[in-house]
Formats: sequence, structure tokens, C-alpha cells
Amino acid sequence: MNWLKNIFTTPEIAKKAVDGVYNGIDKAFYTSEEKAEDKKELRGWFLRYLEATNPQNLARRVLAFGVAGLWIVLIIAATVLSIAAALLESAAAAMAAKAVATIIADYVQLPFSGIMAFYFVTHLARGYKKG
Repeated sequence: MNWLKNIFTTPEIAKKAVDGVYNGIDKAFYTSEEKAEDKKELRGWFLRYLEATNPQNLARRVLAFGVAGLWIVLIIAATVLSIAAALLESAAAAMAAKAVATIIADYVQLPFSGIMAFYFVTHLARGYKKG
């Protein structure tokens, strides 16, 4: 029975138990200071990531202009075909315009949005770092 008494009454065990309860209660509440610190750490990580991937800027630019060019060509094609369908009352032109619009919506819009966001977010983050 003495060994059981020693397990639960040593100062180290009591300190560990109190620290565990304190840390558990402390972690249960996410204060504004902790939020600000986490946000600062995340921003620092993102800026370090941008610096590490700086050599990829040319590739980002080529991808951005390539996808934007494709998007612009398809938008112009859909517009021209829609106008032609309206002016000429052509069912074939209307179907082609609808097909081009479907290609834009299904295959081009999501990559275009992602690449544009990634391309411009890097510039915004660098501007935020300077400012």
C-alpha cells in the first residue's frame, strides 16, 4: 500500500497532473493573441515559401499567359459564334457557341481561376511584405 501512496503523492506527479490540467484548459480557449500569433506565423511561412519558389516565376508567368490566352480566345470564339447565331439564325452556330461555352465552363475556368489566383497572390504577398 505504501507504493500506491508514493505514486500519487510525489511532488513531480502532482506537478505533472496540475500542469496537464492547466495546459488542457489553456488549449480549450483560442484567444485573440494566439490567433494573431498563428496568423503571423502562417504569413511568415507563406513568405518563406514564396522566396523558396522564386526561381519558378518564369514558369508561373508562362502558365498564366498561356491559360489566359486560351481563355480569351475561347471567350472571343463563343461571342462571335453567339452573334453569328443571332444574326444568321443558324442552329449550327448556336450549337458551336454552346459547345465553346461548355468547354470554358468545364475545362478552362477552374484552371484559369487557380493559376490567376496563384500568380497574383504571390505579387500581393510580396507587396504586403514590402508595405
